[in-house]
Amino acid sequence: MTVGDSPFPLLRLPSLLFRHVARYMENIDRLALSYVSNRTKSLVISIDLKCTEVMIQIEETIFVRIDFPSYDNLICTFEDCPENGESKVHRLRDTREGFTFHKPEYRLEDSLSHIFEIYHQPNIVTVSIRRLLPDMEGFRRCIKSFSGLYISRDLTDIETWNILKTFKPEKGLFLDHIPFGNDKGMFHEFLIQSLEAIELRWNNIPLDCLLITNSEFIKIITPKINEKVLNRFIKHWINGSNPRLKHLELWCPKSLSEINLSVVLKGIRHQEIPETYRRSFKGLDCTIHVDGGYDIRRKDGTVATVWSYDQENFDFFVWI
Repeated sequence: MTVGDSPFPLLRLPSLLFRHVARYMENIDRLALSYVSNRTKSLVISIDLKCTEVMIQIEETIFVRIDFPSYDNLICTFEDCPENGESKVHRLRDTREGFTFHKPEYRLEDSLSHIFEIYHQPNIVTVSIRRLLPDMEGFRRCIKSFSGLYISRDLTDIETWNILKTFKPEKGLFLDHIPFGNDKGMFHEFLIQSLEAIELRWNNIPLDCLLITNSEFIKIITPKINEKVLNRFIKHWINGSNPRLKHLELWCPKSLSEINLSVVLKGIRHQEIPETYRRSFKGLDCTIHVDGGYDIRRKDGTVATVWSYDQENFDFFVWI
C-alpha cells in the first residue's frame, strides 16, 4: 500500500473472505481483531485457532502467557480493578510491539474468558498465585481445569489453605511453604492425591508424610536431609510402599555437609554401580543421566537407584 491509497476494508468483507484473510494474519493481530466487536470476535473464534499452552501468573498484575507452535508467543497483562477493564498485549520477545485494549465493562473474569473462547479452552499448564485477588472465587470459575498450581510463600497459612480448598490441579502441586503447622491430618489430604508431581519446601520431613505421598515425582527442598528417615523410607519401599513413585528428589541448597550414604543404606541389600556406567532416566521435564549409584530391589523385583552426585542432592530413581 502506498501513500494516498485507501485502507483495506477488512471489517466490511463478507464473513467467508474475512476468515480467509484472518487465517494469514499474525497471532497478535488476530487477538486484537477479536476485541473490535462481537462480530469480529465470533469470526475469529470460527477460525478455530489453537495454542499449545497457557500459563497464568498472579502478581501485582495478572500475566497470561499464550504459547503457539510457531513460538510467536504473547503476553497479556490485566489489572484486577473492576473499574479498569484494561488489557495490554505484546509479543514475548518484543515488548514494544503490542496493543492496549480498554473496555470498562470487562472484569478480569471477562478478559480471561475472552482469551479462553478465542483459543477454545486451551491447556492451562500452570496457575501461579503470589497474592490474592479481590474475587478469587470468580477467578476460579472462569478456569475450567488446569494442570499445575504454584502457591508462593508470600501468602499466609490461612490464605494458602483456602486456595488449596478452591483450586484443584490435575497434575502438579508446588508449595513454597507448608501451611498446615502441626495439623498433619489436613496436610495428608493433599499428599494422598494421585498427582503426577508434587514439589514442597519443607524444613523437617516426617517419615509418615513421605510414605503416604501418592505422586509419581516428588521433589522436596529442605535445609537438611535426615539420612535415618531415608533409610526407613527405602525399607518401607522395598516392602511395597509408594507404588506409584518414579523419582524422589531431595535438594538441600547451600548444604554444609555431605549426605552420608552409608547411613542411608545401612541394613539394606544393595549393589554398587560403577560411575563409568551411565543410564538415562526419563524425568518429569527432561532426561537425567545417572552415572553409577547404588541399586536396590523391591520384593516384586522392581529396581531403584540411590544416587547423590553432590552434597546438595539426593535422588531415588525407580526403573519402571
